[in-house]
Amino acid sequence: MDVQISKDELKNHVSKTKLKFHNLKIPFLHNSEEKPIAIDVGYGGVKVFSVNGMHSFPSILFKVKKDTTFLNSKTDIKYIDENGNLWYIGDRARDSLEPGGRQIDSDDFYSDKRLETDEYLILFRTAIFLGLCNSDFKISLKNKRIKICTGLPEEDLERDSNKLREIIAGHHHFKISMGGRDFEKVNFDIEEDDIEILSQPQGTIYSMAFDLKGNIPREDLIIDKNVLVLDGGMYTFDTYLNNRADQGISKTWEEFAMYQVYLRVRDIIKEKTGRYINEFDIEKYMMDERNLSTIRYDGNQRYYFGDDYVKTVKELATALVRKLKRTYDNFNDVDTVIVTGGTGKVYYPYLEELISVDEIMLAERNDDVLGQFDAVFSNVVGFFKFLIYLICADTIDDQEVTVTKENFAEGVQQNTTIEESINE
Repeated sequence: MDVQISKDELKNHVSKTKLKFHNLKIPFLHNSEEKPIAIDVGYGGVKVFSVNGMHSFPSILFKVKKDTTFLNSKTDIKYIDENGNLWYIGDRARDSLEPGGRQIDSDDFYSDKRLETDEYLILFRTAIFLGLCNSDFKISLKNKRIKICTGLPEEDLERDSNKLREIIAGHHHFKISMGGRDFEKVNFDIEEDDIEILSQPQGTIYSMAFDLKGNIPREDLIIDKNVLVLDGGMYTFDTYLNNRADQGISKTWEEFAMYQVYLRVRDIIKEKTGRYINEFDIEKYMMDERNLSTIRYDGNQRYYFGDDYVKTVKELATALVRKLKRTYDNFNDVDTVIVTGGTGKVYYPYLEELISVDEIMLAERNDDVLGQFDAVFSNVVGFFKFLIYLICADTIDDQEVTVTKENFAEGVQQNTTIEESINE
């Protein structure tokens, strides 16, 4: 199978800051004391979903000695921590990186100490701020308390949940500037009881099973079917098998992540042109509007590497399917495959062609039932829908609804269908 991708389409394969404000009218939230925010901090990008908007920005940040921005962009994010240090985040950080510079200086951010780094805390706080603010980047917490739902890789959930809860809970204060605006002082508190932590693949399943009204239109994905989630990210490609609410084989593979695509493309460029391009610079060249996915060499020569990128994606996606077939017995006990994540979306045309199951879907929707979201956002949308379900259940006094993370793993118990209307 050959997939044709234009230069303009290739630039959309790169994580970048996207700020999409909306105003979800969820009736049972109107009188609620809770302000629900869902956050997914990935190695490639941070995703946020709340009643105010659906946002993302690259997981790129570094500390700078002084602000050297000549012209501000609408997507610039600048942050000042408790010690007065200035940080560039997202697009602003990537645009300011010197050639060959690392996206995050801290080695710990890419290790099992990731949650304890300053970088992780700053990314998470920035995400909370975006979840709270309106389109004018002002926040109001009058008589409201923040309720957070986030996720961890399945293999890290038991080990790191308490640690992550401690990092999120407590008092937070910092300064932030959006789009060149003046720095705003931000202060808020989060109670430990207001933090929900799920496994990331659960978020994917919930995004396709729940709606934004407190209902579960596709309950079969949780309790009736064997569902395999394929979650492709920047540094890992994770699999998660939900065997009718019991966990099956789950794997984490680094060799199929987008970072491996960049490494291979880097090596091809070196072979074809003699010029070495750091793998972290591949994204910058893919987005360079002067010559998309093109590098210069020998002074005035130009080389378009977009075809090399597409060929590499096909090779890795095909190799991934071969490994999946060995791991999951040719999908003989899999009913549904859900593909999610930025890398998963890039691989999807090949996965759809090569995987034979009853149902294979990309975890994104554009309808009135499940909502409107891209596969990159599916985990965080699922986290948000889970919060809405919990809040909705708490508002109903005349029925028994048992909803905990533990019994979600064993199935969903619900005595009645909850019906509310949402006007966007």
